[in-house]
Amino acid sequence: MSAILLATDLSPHADRALARAALLAMGRGDGLDVLHVVSRDLMSGPQHAAALAQATEVLRDELAEAGLPEGLAVTPLPRGGEVGQAIVQATKEQGSHLVVLAAPHSDLLVQIFRASVLNTVVRHAPCPVLVVRRRARQDYRRIVVAVDLSLPSRRALELALRLLPGAAMAQATLSVVHAQTTSAPPGEAAEQRARVDDMLAASLGRLAAEGRAAPAATEIVVQTGQPLAVVAEAAARSRAELVIVGTMGLTGAANLLLGSTAEALLATLPCDVMAVRAIES
Repeated sequence: MSAILLATDLSPHADRALARAALLAMGRGDGLDVLHVVSRDLMSGPQHAAALAQATEVLRDELAEAGLPEGLAVTPLPRGGEVGQAIVQATKEQGSHLVVLAAPHSDLLVQIFRASVLNTVVRHAPCPVLVVRRRARQDYRRIVVAVDLSLPSRRALELALRLLPGAAMAQATLSVVHAQTTSAPPGEAAEQRARVDDMLAASLGRLAAEGRAAPAATEIVVQTGQPLAVVAEAAARSRAELVIVGTMGLTGAANLLLGSTAEALLATLPCDVMAVRAIES
């Protein structure tokens, strides 16, 4: 059985990520691996072993009391090590197809730490990474995909169209957003929009060929401006619950979750964000 990997620090804030991961796993018929990493920083061998044993008990208790859906196969994975690297290693060992993390909350030190972990996981995990900010009450209904016509953004669009089970996807709306970073002549702007339209049409065609349900509605938004601002505006206008963006691309929005803009994106968007790499390793 394929599985989603949830990395949790067992804080109350992490419950949102657990609820979303469980909802996605149930909808797709996946299992759920729940990873908690006990850092070795400032701990000797015996101290770390004791902390890991205690965390293992807490993790099992948390899962038992979480009210997870019946029939969901859940595997606790207590580990020791450096947090970001341990998450990446676990995705490889478990063959995970999605990593779920909780967004940083307002505490500055925790935010800095989690941003560092997020950067490591997004850069090195062999699968997409979902950062959860909102409490999950239902399947995603309003999804925005940021594209720049690169391979990562094409993969992001393909993933968006296959993220939900058929019944849920048939009720969802999908906005495909392309940011032009400079003012383009009318002909060039029209060409860019046509290329985005072709990309969406091709993806929907492949979806239909697989017998999968298409979104209830799709729209294309092409706007001049900085990618972060354009995506934020589109997400606000559509009241997006999820923004999906490619990473390690060549131009435009593909680098949104890497480098100095990671914190800005998480601070700006009041919704969940998924990063999709160009190539899975």
